[in-house]
Formats: sequence, C-alpha cells, structure tokens
Amino acid sequence: DIPILNTRYILQDFTSPFEDLPHLDLLHLTRRIWRARLEQCNLSNIEQQILQLQRDGDEVPGYLVPEYYAQYLRDGNAEPLRGIFYHNEQDVLSLAALFALFADILHDPSAWENGSSQDLTALGRLLECMGEIDGAVNLYQRGARAADSPAKKLEPLLAQAKLHKRHRKFDWAVPLWEQAAAEGSLEAMEELAKYYEHRARQLEKALDYTNQALRLLETIPDSALRTQAFLYRQQRLMAKLQRHQAHGDQASAKD
Repeated sequence: DIPILNTRYILQDFTSPFEDLPHLDLLHLTRRIWRARLEQCNLSNIEQQILQLQRDGDEVPGYLVPEYYAQYLRDGNAEPLRGIFYHNEQDVLSLAALFALFADILHDPSAWENGSSQDLTALGRLLECMGEIDGAVNLYQRGARAADSPAKKLEPLLAQAKLHKRHRKFDWAVPLWEQAAAEGSLEAMEELAKYYEHRARQLEKALDYTNQALRLLETIPDSALRTQAFLYRQQRLMAKLQRHQAHGDQASAKD
C-alpha cells in the first residue's frame, strides 16, 4: 500500500514519511509467477489458490471500510470496526506467508514441487531476467515435463529455445523448435525457417518449414498478415533455390 499512501500524502501537499522506506512489492512478484494461471492476482485469490487459506465470515470487505469508518465517526461505536481489524490482521499475516513462500522458492527454485507447468515456466522467466541461466533452463525443462496438454508444453519449449538462441547455442535451440513445430507452433516453424535459411544454409528445409506453416495457417481464421509474411518468405526461398539450381546447371555445363 505504500504507493497509495505516498500518493495521498502528495494530494494533501504533505511530504510522505514512506518515500525512502525499503519496500518489496509482492504484487509484482505474484503477477510474474501466477498471472498466466490465475484470473486475478489480488490477495484474496492468492490466499485461496496458492496459500490455501480461508477467511471466516467476520471480516468486513475492503469496499465497506470507508462506510463503517464514517459511521464510527458519527456515533462513536467501535464494535463494527472489529471486522475491519480482522481484515487488516489477515492481510498482514497473508503477506507474511506469501513473503515466506517467495523466500523458499527463490532460495532453491529447483526444490519447488507444487508449481504447475505455467508456474514453473514463469519462475524460469524470472530467473532468466535475474541472470540465473542454468536455473531458468532447469525450470523450463520441468515446465515442459509437467505440462498436461500440448498447448501448455509449447510455452516452456519456446522459452528455453529463445534463451539458447540469445546465447548463440543453436544446437540446443533447434531440437526444441522441432518439438514445438511438431505440436503446431507457428513461432517454431518460423524460427526453423530462419535458421535453415540463414545459418545452416539448407534452403530446402527452410522452404519445408515455411510450407508447413502456410498449411497450418489455412486452418487459422484472421491470419492474413501472418500468411502474407510466410508467402513472402516462400517466394524468396523459391527464388534463391532457382538461382542456386541455375548456378549448378552452369557449373555442370562447363564441366
């Protein structure tokens, strides 16, 4: 809540005493890891879905707090505020539990056993941003193994392949793209077409993956822009192949 408090101090033309206070934004970390799986990353949903906590019926919902407080100012009866204090107490306890969970996960990500494929992949992305490359690769691999559907398997496969591509490890990236392409990933087909055209210099294979992508795009609605891009790639590859064939024929004629 510190950003909100700082804003309120500014609106009242006061200097906030919280401006220089060390502040860990748990909401940011929560979204980084669970945004793909959870519809909402608010504290109440995290309590139920991640921390497995359940509040009782005595608390006052946050949207009613201003009304209860205004009533207290009018009549001086503090009894209805009991539920507000309970609400705030549970917020603090839940944040402490969430902080402890993050501390355990980040201390040894390889030991995290309760994460879904999406959770493991998201944590892998976080470690990659932190420069923990080996840990990120391990989590991407676990995320792929934990996937319960081909669609969910694509994300960790592509994330790991992208990491290897960034570090110029194409021998490791290509098999991952091939797995993803076999599951119907247009992104993987495009990466393979690029790789075989520009690096491996195998134009036939580049054209094969381009044609594979175009066949898949025929089944996908509203894909005109992507189809156009692959058609352009197809035409360029076919022209290159024709030129290579012509050069080969000329060389054979000279022999």
